Order: sequence, then C-alpha cells, then structure tokens
Amino acid sequence: TAAEAAEEQNPLAITQVPRLEPTSFERLQTTIRVWADSIERHPGGFRALSEDQISDLLCATLNATLAGTNREVFSRSGKTDIFVQADVWGEGHGPAKIFVAESKKAVSHPVVRSAVEDQLFRYVTTSDLSAVLLLLFPQKNFLSVRDDYLETLKATSGFVGERESVVRLWPILDYNLDGRVLSVCVAMVHL
Repeated sequence: TAAEAAEEQNPLAITQVPRLEPTSFERLQTTIRVWADSIERHPGGFRALSEDQISDLLCATLNATLAGTNREVFSRSGKTDIFVQADVWGEGHGPAKIFVAESKKAVSHPVVRSAVEDQLFRYVTTSDLSAVLLLLFPQKNFLSVRDDYLETLKATSGFVGERESVVRLWPILDYNLDGRVLSVCVAMVHL
C-alpha cells in the first residue's frame, strides 16, 4: 500500500529522551553553591527553618536562573522537593523531569539513605537523570559526620561510582537503576 511504502522511505526516527545537558548541570551546581555560600555565612538565620522552607528558598533562586523549576509537585512517583521539567511537546513527547532535588536535614544514616532509595530513585523517569541531594548539616562536627554520610550513600544499592563535580567537596555519585543512570550531586550545606 501507499502508506507502507511511505513508512519504508521514512524510517522511524527515535529521538533521545531529554535530559539536563552536562553544562547545564554544572551551571546548576554552581548556582546552588553560590546560594549555599549565602546560607552558610549566616547559619543562625536559617538553622531554625524546616527542610520545606529551605527548599522554598532554593527553588526561588533556581527559578531566577532556570526556567521550569517547580516546588513540591506531586506525581505518580511521589512528591519531589524541587524539579525542573523540560517542555518537549514540540518533539512529540510530553513534559519530562530532567532534574530533581531533594533536601534533607542530615540527622541520621537512615534519613540520608532514604532520601536516595525511597525518594530520588522513585523520581527517575528518563534514561539519564541529574539530581542534587541537598544535605543540611546542623551538627557541630560537620566534617566527620559528612564523611560518614558519604559512606552511607556509597553503600546504597545501585552505587556504581563517584566523580568530582564542578563544586569542590560536592561529589557526584552515580547509581544504576535497571539500566538507567542517576547522577546525584551531594550538596552538603553546614547550618
């Protein structure tokens, strides 16, 4: 038929699922670092804020620099603290989450592990996803606790490697989730 002949002449083009480009992920990390520097300069003013209030502040900052940033949006997979959604209707796809952020007050190893396993892992909807785990450290012994929590994150199932990010001392941990790669920048902010 004519339709079959047309399909043979125009093979199905499969486009890559949208994701945050490496340069954009680096810019995002740098923006969060500048924001965190401001928080760390005056920790007393932010220490009493809840995780949600701190996420609100971060979302406002990101919205000023990256369109499509949303706060606490519910979806089938759960509630994301912050996510950036790509508008890909023009390419024949629906909007896709290309970046997620989860903020947690780092008060225990189970809380830190759960932020990755029970939250970030559930938000993976594309073949490659970039994420930030914003760990807020209210402890006075920040350096030793930070290293312990990083070991907890590396012991999480699916962990495949660690690499440097553009932000000094904020590593990127890569996790394999059924063939999908989740790259998590562990942003550690001392309150």
